[in-house]
Amino acid sequence: MKKKLLYAVCMMLVSAVFVCGCSPEDLSKRFGEKAKAAKYGYEAFFRANVIEKDADQAGSGGGDYPCPEGEGFLQETYEYYFSKLSEGEQRLYCEIKEILGRMGENVLLTGLTAEEQDCDELVNKIFRCVLNDHPELFYVEGFLVTKYTRGKKITAVEFSGDYAGTYENNLERVGQIEAQASRVKQQFEEKKDRYEVVKGVYDWVIRSTEYVSGAPDNQNIYSVLVNHASVCQGYAKTMQYLLNQLQVPCTIVIGTARGSTVAQDAPHAWNLVNIDDQFYYLDATWGDASYAGQVNDSDCPDVRYEFLNMTTAEMLIHHTPEEIVPLPNCSAKKASYYFREGAYFFSCDEEQAKALAKNCFSSGERELSLKCENQKIYEELKEKLVDGKLLLETLGPGRHSMAYLEDPDYLTMTFWVTSDE
Repeated sequence: MKKKLLYAVCMMLVSAVFVCGCSPEDLSKRFGEKAKAAKYGYEAFFRANVIEKDADQAGSGGGDYPCPEGEGFLQETYEYYFSKLSEGEQRLYCEIKEILGRMGENVLLTGLTAEEQDCDELVNKIFRCVLNDHPELFYVEGFLVTKYTRGKKITAVEFSGDYAGTYENNLERVGQIEAQASRVKQQFEEKKDRYEVVKGVYDWVIRSTEYVSGAPDNQNIYSVLVNHASVCQGYAKTMQYLLNQLQVPCTIVIGTARGSTVAQDAPHAWNLVNIDDQFYYLDATWGDASYAGQVNDSDCPDVRYEFLNMTTAEMLIHHTPEEIVPLPNCSAKKASYYFREGAYFFSCDEEQAKALAKNCFSSGERELSLKCENQKIYEELKEKLVDGKLLLETLGPGRHSMAYLEDPDYLTMTFWVTSDE
């Protein structure tokens, strides 16, 4: 899924302000050929297969488990999807979870009633719920359901996971994953402010990961935590994995997304996070500048914050979730990046803009991002900041140059210093 390319404008201050515009062609040259290349990179979420066999071929149903009992790969996590299932669905969820957690094969599903045995969609749904709740099941790539029949009657249903790697190989990978996760957690586990934890992990995932279509293991946490190259589901699973370990409830959302340069929706994955009992959406993939093809500009900010802690209305601008279970309507803005950083504008307030810039640049930061309440304020403030010298003046005397990215859909602008003399 490719996010639309944004326009860049350069500003310079000597004794007066000089503003030059960059066309989309100029932007492609500046940010390299990757700025023009479509980057979907989202592979099939999983493989699902259903076969039928004669009832006389059924085994004992005990199944095969490479992982000894009590030594599987499951970890305690935030089970959002489980909480939205019916009691009967939850029983089936627990069965499938244990099978996948121990790399089981050919295990009889006892949680299905006689009426439910011919229900491929139900098993499919519960499998997806388990995977959505458990990012630590990084080695699971799909499943196989075997139905045993006598005549037209189904007598038994067996479930097998489709796994990458052996038990021993995955144990080794778990060690690598946990070693890196431990290093990341040490940076944030002392923070009491849940917003700061979420922002810190968002920043870490983006700055530590290159968006690479076709990267190995790109649908799971290994790709980000060990290989540092992934696509959207790898980003989202890793956000979920790290935040859950830091006691921040977070789950993954699967659906589609569309940028303005893309003719149709493409599969995508992002997150739902709970901060101080309020839900928000976030998308670390779209927050990564390398995803937008801006990787060849050393001055361009690494992180975009439009996609950190969005409301449902903001998320739906370009994202469409597939509601396997009901999702909350997120309307809170308290933990929005722009609210928290004093960068949300309810009016074209020049003094607020100056204070924001001074606070940013005096602390050593070389970039700032802001958001406006509506289109009118956005246009007025853009004219003040881009066509005027307000931001450049906050840098003090001398010759400075700045550039900016704008996103009219989200009413945001990001400015950064490109050089000082």
